[in-house]
Amino acid sequence: MSRLTTQRDDLIIRAYKLLGLKQWGNDLYPEDLEDGIECLNDLINLLQEYGVYLWRGATVSYPMTASSQRLGVTDGLNYTCRKSHLAAAATADTEPGAGANWQEFWIQDGEDATIDWTITTIYTSIGDFSSSDITDGDSIILVDRAWLRVDGKDRSIRLISKKEFQDIETKYSEGDITHLYVDYGQSQTTYLNFHTYPYLDDTDKLLFLEVQKAADKLTAASDYPEIPSSWIIPMAYLLASLLGDIKQVNPTRLDGIKRDATGFLKFITGKTKTKIKGRRKKGAMRL
Repeated sequence: MSRLTTQRDDLIIRAYKLLGLKQWGNDLYPEDLEDGIECLNDLINLLQEYGVYLWRGATVSYPMTASSQRLGVTDGLNYTCRKSHLAAAATADTEPGAGANWQEFWIQDGEDATIDWTITTIYTSIGDFSSSDITDGDSIILVDRAWLRVDGKDRSIRLISKKEFQDIETKYSEGDITHLYVDYGQSQTTYLNFHTYPYLDDTDKLLFLEVQKAADKLTAASDYPEIPSSWIIPMAYLLASLLGDIKQVNPTRLDGIKRDATGFLKFITGKTKTKIKGRRKKGAMRL
């Protein structure tokens, strides 16, 4: 499905034109633009109530952080963290070399450990991290592309599926990243987890991600919802149906727009029972 990047104000102007309130030029009165922004954000919230999330493009970066290394309390060997985690106070299951589940979190490898493993400590892995660890990593709902910057040069990273990641037998070998598995979990509101292959052998590199983020609120003129191209007209009708109540548009004209908007809402959400809630009237648009 093709996508179209439409700036916030372009969509608002299109809606005003549907209402017959904007015919020449591209400038809006400040009050009319404000009403359009409020209604567009109302529309975004309405769609989210139906489980439909608009998104906006962004590029984020993550400085690769060295994996934690600790000495095993029982055997004194060097262990490297393979999965980021909190060693909870209530259990020693993750104790390297001794805990019941230690192999899920540690690999007996490395040579830089100087202190013993302890409980109530957060341990990190260079190849296993969360979007919560990334600056501006909140609200990421999709990763489109990934690359690693090494000595000023970018190297493309292949995004792989869960099955492809599971099929890699030796996941914890060292070297520059060639593959990235993104675990999206079960909800668009939770953080994503990232798993690299292989693990980086050093930390002087930046991981870049081209992502889509939930468009919770559009506040600047340059903000845009990146949406399927087939949604542009439906979104304009939905926005016009909300603006029409505020601007006291001719009822006959507005009724026709609302009928079309209801059909478009069903098209976007895939639901047969939908309802568009408008704002209170504020007075007619100035012409």
